[in-house]
Amino acid sequence: MKINLLTPQLILLYVFMFITALDGLVIPTLIAGVIRSVETKSLSSLINYFIFGLVGYGIIRTGLYLWNLYQQKFIRDFNNHYKEQLIRKYFSGNNTTQRSNLLSFMVNDFKFLETNYIKSLFLFIYCMTFSIVSAIYVLVIDYQLGLLFIVFSIIPVVTPKMYKNKIKKSTDTWSHDSSKFVDHLNEYFSALTTVRVFNK
Repeated sequence: MKINLLTPQLILLYVFMFITALDGLVIPTLIAGVIRSVETKSLSSLINYFIFGLVGYGIIRTGLYLWNLYQQKFIRDFNNHYKEQLIRKYFSGNNTTQRSNLLSFMVNDFKFLETNYIKSLFLFIYCMTFSIVSAIYVLVIDYQLGLLFIVFSIIPVVTPKMYKNKIKKSTDTWSHDSSKFVDHLNEYFSALTTVRVFNK
């Protein structure tokens, strides 16, 4: 099963995804504008920024709704297409013995694909878009601050990779020691029960 990410069907989804990613621009611009308006004591500027904030936030929330809507439509079409193929293949051959496996795959595995593959893929694309938009915004304001922002954004991604083996080793050690502790505890309780029986 492959997903073609460049089909015309996904163009609107990407458009609304990009609009949603502008959330990283609207809120900082609104806050900066409100502070500037208060400092200059300009009521008209303050009103304009509030209108900008309301309209911008409304557009972003509408984009989020439409992004989710088109994402669900894509998932629906994906499910219908591949489920239809499976059902046709089932009825075109002698697959009666595989009925339970087919039903299990259609009910359970397709839901797993939807959650852990399709939605995760679109979420990854959204996060990348949001990060690029935010990075460009910060770089335009102040490139030195932007570079600092990018470096500190990369650190949480790199750090787990650096300590992955050490964490895995510590986790395995903890699991082994915990298992031994539980075994000893069960032995002690069994011994206590035996002692109580013989004391009677």
